[in-house]
Amino acid sequence: MSSASPRQCANCHEALPEGARFCGHCGAPVRREAPAAELRQLTVLFCDLVGSTALADTLDPEDLREVTGAYHTVCTQVIARFEGHVAQYLGDGLLVYFGYPVAHEDDARRAVQAALGIIDGIGKLSVRLRSERRVELSVRIGIHTGAVVVGEVGQGERRENLALGRTPNLAARVQAFAQPGTAVVSDVTFRIVRGYFEFEPLGAHELKGLAEPVVMHRAVRESGADSRLDAGRRVGLTALTGRARELEGLEQAWAAVVGGSAPGRTVLVRGEAGIGKSRLVACLREQAEAGSYTAIECACSPYYQNTFLFPVIASVERSFGFNRETTDADKWLALEQRLERYGMGAPETVRLVAQLLSMPAREGSAPLALSPQQQRERTLDALKGWLLAVAREGPTLFVLEDLHWADPTTLELMKAIATSSTDVPLMSILTFRSEFEAPVPESDRVSVLTLNRLGRDETTAMIARVAKSKAIPEVVLQQLIERTEGIPLFVEEVTKAVLELGVLIERDDRYELAGPLPADLIPATVQGSLITRLDRLGSAKAIAQLAATIGREFRLDVLQAVATVDEAAVRDGLDRLLGAELIFEVADAPEITFLFKHALIQDAAYQSLLKKTRREQHLRIGEALAARFPVVAEQRPELVAQHFAAGGDPDQAVTFGMRAGSGRSPARPITKRLPTSRAH
Repeated sequence: MSSASPRQCANCHEALPEGARFCGHCGAPVRREAPAAELRQLTVLFCDLVGSTALADTLDPEDLREVTGAYHTVCTQVIARFEGHVAQYLGDGLLVYFGYPVAHEDDARRAVQAALGIIDGIGKLSVRLRSERRVELSVRIGIHTGAVVVGEVGQGERRENLALGRTPNLAARVQAFAQPGTAVVSDVTFRIVRGYFEFEPLGAHELKGLAEPVVMHRAVRESGADSRLDAGRRVGLTALTGRARELEGLEQAWAAVVGGSAPGRTVLVRGEAGIGKSRLVACLREQAEAGSYTAIECACSPYYQNTFLFPVIASVERSFGFNRETTDADKWLALEQRLERYGMGAPETVRLVAQLLSMPAREGSAPLALSPQQQRERTLDALKGWLLAVAREGPTLFVLEDLHWADPTTLELMKAIATSSTDVPLMSILTFRSEFEAPVPESDRVSVLTLNRLGRDETTAMIARVAKSKAIPEVVLQQLIERTEGIPLFVEEVTKAVLELGVLIERDDRYELAGPLPADLIPATVQGSLITRLDRLGSAKAIAQLAATIGREFRLDVLQAVATVDEAAVRDGLDRLLGAELIFEVADAPEITFLFKHALIQDAAYQSLLKKTRREQHLRIGEALAARFPVVAEQRPELVAQHFAAGGDPDQAVTFGMRAGSGRSPARPITKRLPTSRAH
């Protein structure tokens, strides 16, 4: 098949530039093709201006327009900071999506941060308007997370992409319940973000148009947690499971640093998302702090991948106790005292660090006589010197999490620290995902610790801990083990989700099954991460969705036969899936065959398709297998039958189902575990 041709005017057939609304040749309006509707998980935020009717009675139309415009400006600036999408301006209200058009791993957290930011911003705007126009502004905000279908709504030129389903309706009802000047979240959103924020429980309430009461919580403020693990500490962490050997290795390295036999050590902890890197390192940090040693923790953030030295700046500000209430004079005093203590009180060094922390220059001070490059180099030297000076006072554990999200300058600083020849008792631990190439070479001072997936016994033990040692029905336990495949984050979150579904009845010493488990269970806490990884694929996401419809394991020739793009596009998509480590090639297969690295990744890709699209793809796959792959149809008729059944062709489903039932074609089992050599 050929690739898509350039867009043409339907009237004169001249080529159209991207985004054109009218043809430049004949002037005809461009008929836009509606983008395909998508099934997604969104966090929806409704923001409403309180008392807008009374405001309209108080102000003349021109003043009202200016006040409303200022209100919208404050809201949109905050929303943009957290990469939300304003879907609609509803007069004095805003409908905002977090998770569309691009998903992030922490969309629910971003939504609550944006809500608190809007309330703070509108409060400051209200102070100004009170003195200028004698009016006050206040907002109420509601937030809910759930599944939606996003697609075009409307006719002609008045079309827009909107999310349809229960989720936006529930968010609107939550907003209507909120008191002026507050942000209220549903219990679903609360479970995703708890630990990152302080909440006031509001209990369950009947909301208009909803059959069941809704449990709600008022977001009060951020808790100060800057990582998932830090947030987890505030609500209780599941005990570390299956990492005794890895923890012992870290403890031995730390003991060597403390004892002085191996100063200046760096350990690179790598592994796939959710494998437990942060949890492992937290155990060592707790031991260091229990021994009254210094522990410094930094965390990179997807928000600030292009922000100069963001994780280091955030850590320094925390160590000084800086917050919004800290005056500039107090900041300068604290900075000078701390640097003087470490023998770094030279005026140039003090000003470099002050500038790094965005502290205003003192009155009458001349600018630094340094080029931008010199300033950058000396700032890095100062930060490195600072860390070494701290370690000279006593054994120091320095942890930098999520190096894969670090800005280039932070990477350079970490490389300089790791490769420096120093005799101070400093141990640095850098964590990152397995697809990331750390800029620090392995050496006698730098070691690599790769975390593998948990084994079956370890997974079972972790499930038991989440279930508080109460026995789980064997059929449920087997499904949990198979679906989570040894990824600790998935084990914990999927188990919690199953316990909260209501299909298990809790007894004194066990759980009893009260109904069937859903086949497509992906907890909201996990789904955001999986969908984010798929969204990053761009056009390759469609290849992932089609492959997921074929199955956990899929052949290249079958994928090419049913794809609606050419072979080059299919191969490009597969290359991107391989590069993102979402699939791997099965080495011993007779045909070129791939396997989704994790069952939940396949589930996320498949569940992101609309039911109509799934049916169409299943039918296309069934027809291709029956007509073009006779060996597969002969050996795996039950597979062909499944695709026809899901594709809405019962006659063909029965035909191939009867072949399978006759015993003519024993099914070849699909591999469930990853080969050890390709797991990381």
